[in-house]
Amino acid sequence: MTQWVNDSKTPSAVTNPDGGCVLAGWPRLRPLLRRSRDRGWACNPDYLQIDNELSFRGSNRYPRSLGLVLRLALSLGITPIFIPPAEPWRNGIIEKFNHNMLKHFFSTQRFSTLNNMEQKAREFSDFHNQNHRYSSQGGKTPNMLVDKSNIYKLINRINIDKPIPLVEGKIIFIRFIRSDNVLKILNSKFYVNKQLSYTYVIAEIIVEKHVLIVSQDNNIHFN
Repeated sequence: MTQWVNDSKTPSAVTNPDGGCVLAGWPRLRPLLRRSRDRGWACNPDYLQIDNELSFRGSNRYPRSLGLVLRLALSLGITPIFIPPAEPWRNGIIEKFNHNMLKHFFSTQRFSTLNNMEQKAREFSDFHNQNHRYSSQGGKTPNMLVDKSNIYKLINRINIDKPIPLVEGKIIFIRFIRSDNVLKILNSKFYVNKQLSYTYVIAEIIVEKHVLIVSQDNNIHFN
C-alpha cells in the first residue's frame, strides 16, 4: 500500500492493491468540501477509515440516526470503515501527521481569525507535502506519490446545512469480541456466537436494507 497526506487536517489517502483508494482520518467538513471542489484528491476514494470519535458517529442520544460525516460519505459513494476502539495505530500515518500539525503548526503561532488559521494551514500543508518525507513511503514526500493527471474533484456543490438523505451504501465496523460475546457499534450492543470470543469480526450495516451482517473470514455469523 501507499499512503500520503492530502491537505491540512485532512485525511491521508491509501491506495488499495486493486487500485482503489482509502481515506484515513477526517477533517472539518467545510474545508474538505472546498478543497475537493478547488484542488481535488489524489484519487477517487472508495473507503473512509476513521476511529470511533463521537463526531464521526453522530449522537449518543440517537445512536442509530447516523451523523453528518457518515451521511456525507455515503452520499459520495464512499464506504466508512470504523477501526477497533483503542487501536490508533491502525491510522498510524494520519496520527503522525496530526502530531506534526500540533507540534510544528498549532504550537508555534497565533491566529487572529478562523480564516487566518485556515489560510496558514494551507500554506503549512503545501510546505509539508513538498518537503516532509515518510519512511513508510520509501523516503518520498506526499507530492512525489501523487499522479496529478488523475485528480478527482467534487463536481456538485453540497449544502451540509440541509439534511443529507440516506439512499444506499454500507458502513463497516471492525471489532474485537471479548469473553462477554458483545458486539458494540453506534452505542448499541449485539450478542454474537461464543465461538467468536477473542477474535476480530466485521460488522456491516447495509443502509438500503436496514440490516446488520456480522462475518469472519467470509462466513456470516449474524444478520
